Amino acid sequence: MIDYKIGFSTDIHRFKNEGDYILLGGVKIKTDNLSIVAHSDGDCLLHALAESILSSLGMEDLGTYFDDRDDKYLNYDSKKILKFSLDELHKRNWKIRNVCINITLQQPRLSEYKKLIKENLCQLLNLSSEDISVHAGTNEKLDDIGKGLAIKVDSTILIYKEV
Repeated sequence: MIDYKIGFSTDIHRFKNEGDYILLGGVKIKTDNLSIVAHSDGDCLLHALAESILSSLGMEDLGTYFDDRDDKYLNYDSKKILKFSLDELHKRNWKIRNVCINITLQQPRLSEYKKLIKENLCQLLNLSSEDISVHAGTNEKLDDIGKGLAIKVDSTILIYKEV
């Protein structure tokens, strides 16, 4: 018999008008005078993914383990955050079946980066491209995301183990 669980998370960050890139899924996305406001490296895709793994395991939110008031996490590499979540998953003998990522932002356009993001996620998660989807869209100029002031990433994950 196979047991399944679903995890979900959303991460949202404000933009600031300085810098020349943002990180998404470990990939540098070139920007014109734009970066993400964050305590860590600001990779909100990896944050949402890591927290969706924790969610599927019934664990606490990401801030419980990586307090943004703690200077040891200042500019912290989000790949280490993802590794923590994956280690927790593997300790409990669960495996990832598939991942769905949805990125919402007005700018920059991600059409030329989605394939790179997906390839990087395949490597980080040791999954095939058929097991990961990366979608990107705008908020049709509605709210702060639509005005180009923020980015939001949703992550849904299905995990399984044989029982």
